Amino acid sequence: MRSVRGRAFLPGLLVCGLLLGRVFAETWTAEDRRELVAAQERAASAQPGDDEWKRRFDPPFIAPAEIPRDSALRKTLFEPLRVKIAKKAKAPVRFEGSLRAYRNWAFFQGGSVDAKGKAVVDNDWFGSSDTVGLWLRTREGWQLVAWSWGHTDAFYIHYWPNAYGAPRELLGAENETAIEPDSPEWPEVFDPPYRKVTEISVGSELRKKLFAVMRPAMERYVKRPVQFRGSLAGYKNWACFEGGLVDAKGQFLEEKRLDLIYNQMAILLLRGQEGWIVVDYESGVDDDPFGFFAWPQKYGEAVWGYKTGAPRPLSGGLPSSGEPGKRN
Repeated sequence: MRSVRGRAFLPGLLVCGLLLGRVFAETWTAEDRRELVAAQERAASAQPGDDEWKRRFDPPFIAPAEIPRDSALRKTLFEPLRVKIAKKAKAPVRFEGSLRAYRNWAFFQGGSVDAKGKAVVDNDWFGSSDTVGLWLRTREGWQLVAWSWGHTDAFYIHYWPNAYGAPRELLGAENETAIEPDSPEWPEVFDPPYRKVTEISVGSELRKKLFAVMRPAMERYVKRPVQFRGSLAGYKNWACFEGGLVDAKGQFLEEKRLDLIYNQMAILLLRGQEGWIVVDYESGVDDDPFGFFAWPQKYGEAVWGYKTGAPRPLSGGLPSSGEPGKRN
């Protein structure tokens, strides 16, 4: 297991990409600095088809490609979509069409049919059987992010890459325009409609909701009850927590591996069509304690407001907030 040597713990701001000037502080040894630079280089180094690409993406297609018909992944992806549409149609359904994947995203475009191949239509809407689905491969497996059945227009080509950051090439949306902050579409697509990276207010219902979404994943991860203390920022249907896991008394839960005591976490969330999901999380005791540097490439640079190049924090280096001992 890889670790990182430091005097006590890596500053919380580093968890979401501390500026290099702060990284190279006197408290860091030459080996620490080499470790960080190497991590940043790895984050930017994955090239289509190389070993890092294959580790980062599954399936490791170097361009949008059809998932083979005999692949178990097709069944894995279709099952949650089947449940949604069968419930609405009040009948069993199957799918006919194209299911492609690229960069940890998958997209289905086709129709819903019965066991005999007859179209299953949505009579409550436009009488159409057209069906689409969008999935993201998260740290804990594939999640259905958005879906539709019975539509008659290709709204998803414009909406889904903007709303969720799905690769435009996957949806055939290369020529679609980005939704700008001053556009009337912005508040319709993004909730909350922050026009820049913004700290989610302490005590707000959204903050409470996001912590409630994060808590089960974190309690599975550390195998104990947790609360949160730190910064929680949002932008473009994404949110990022940077801070520590604490107990009921507000004391940080510490993990100790080798000579490192580390209590900092970075947690990434996405607001899907039916609610928020935990996409990924990293701590200093993971196999790759700087794995969050790869998040822009793994999940979509556009949604982070990045330009190609060195990672920058979703949280923007926001100050910590939260009250110890409170179940925030």
